[in-house]
Amino acid sequence: MFYNSIIAESLSKLNSSFNDYLSIEKLEAYCVKSGLKWRKRILTPARTINLFLLQILHKNTSCSHVRHLGGGDFSTMGYCKARFRLPVSLMEMLFEGLCKDLLDHGATLWKGHRIWLVDGTGCSMPDTPSLRKHFGQPGGQKEGCGFPVTSALVLIDATTGMVRKLLASALRTRDISQFVEIHPELEKGDIVVGDRGFCSFAQLMLLSNRGVHAVFRVAASLGVDFRKVQRNTGSERIFVRGSRIKKLGKTDQLLYWQKTSYLPKWMSREQFSSLLDSIVVRELRYKLNKKGFRSNEITIVTTLIDPILYSKTEIAKLYGLRWEIETNIRYLKTTLGMDTLHSKTVNGVIKELFAFCIIYNLVRLIMMEAARKLKVDPSRISFVDAMRYFLTSFAMPIEKIIKNPIRTGRKSPRVVKRRPKAFPRMTKPRNTFKGFNPTEQAILA
Repeated sequence: MFYNSIIAESLSKLNSSFNDYLSIEKLEAYCVKSGLKWRKRILTPARTINLFLLQILHKNTSCSHVRHLGGGDFSTMGYCKARFRLPVSLMEMLFEGLCKDLLDHGATLWKGHRIWLVDGTGCSMPDTPSLRKHFGQPGGQKEGCGFPVTSALVLIDATTGMVRKLLASALRTRDISQFVEIHPELEKGDIVVGDRGFCSFAQLMLLSNRGVHAVFRVAASLGVDFRKVQRNTGSERIFVRGSRIKKLGKTDQLLYWQKTSYLPKWMSREQFSSLLDSIVVRELRYKLNKKGFRSNEITIVTTLIDPILYSKTEIAKLYGLRWEIETNIRYLKTTLGMDTLHSKTVNGVIKELFAFCIIYNLVRLIMMEAARKLKVDPSRISFVDAMRYFLTSFAMPIEKIIKNPIRTGRKSPRVVKRRPKAFPRMTKPRNTFKGFNPTEQAILA
């Protein structure tokens, strides 16, 4: 009978200290801690988790393929039922425990601060009534002609590239409202880097109350003028009014952001009333003359107000790290296959997302070890080749993993080269098309 964890045995070849991360004993300890009880069977919860992660590592392959990955002593239906029985809390606990171990292993500091990158993305899933009701689907689509989509918020460590938190919400949930749920994960002294979707007076104040610094791109609704001493938006829906404290440079200034009477939809009246009336922030603007970037000028607001300790150039470089999260999300969605989920229930989707994040972080661990051996930055290590290295159970020396060259100034236009098939789009449910035989379709299925 298959008892050992394939992933744990593979990790032990990388480093003997890693074989405890996903061993059968540790997985069973998580199961006991979550309050799960099970009887003696082939597919115990620990073995099911191991097979689930192997399935994700093979680009979320089919459940029938998992039989071959796990030794073939169980049926496809048996595996599906065993995976269905896994509680969401168990997968979340496993992900949280693994994150703590891995981030402690490789995280580094910038001027004494941990740097976090935050951004939102979307994942498609099967068209089932429960998923449509819970997550919703894009507008302009008739019922039965589209797919539900989740709005996922991702928090990533800037130095290791590892996912620390992932929240899955309904499609039309704003990133700024999801981000408030991640605040408890942040510690005093941390720095969060995000785009204009996270920029607001309330968000900066809530982070400041926790001792967390922010580096956000200024929201488009806020007109920043470095010439005027005072700014009054004249609209209650605009987030702030400001008055300058000190000019630090031509496009660098300290000022008060003052609270307006507009209540954000993601806050309660009591929370909003508890905020102070103003906060000291720093606004700065710099030009970006790089190929492949759409914006020529970037305007930043930050609570890093000391111009000596945090120069304008350093803050500009710090915000430049935000683009790394786009690459990391692409690894998750395109390379690993998280863009299209396969589970047909809400709990199944959430468990699947946790499994993707666990495998992604383990591939990142391999990249860090390869970077340490090759004495390069982890971003130089090929994610795709590290994943292949994982799939082959580390059959070759880790120094053989592909090291990408330094490629600066690359321009990648947002165009698609491969032409789509010349089929019309579905504008009505499939079972209403002429010639569709539901009885025959059920037999074939």
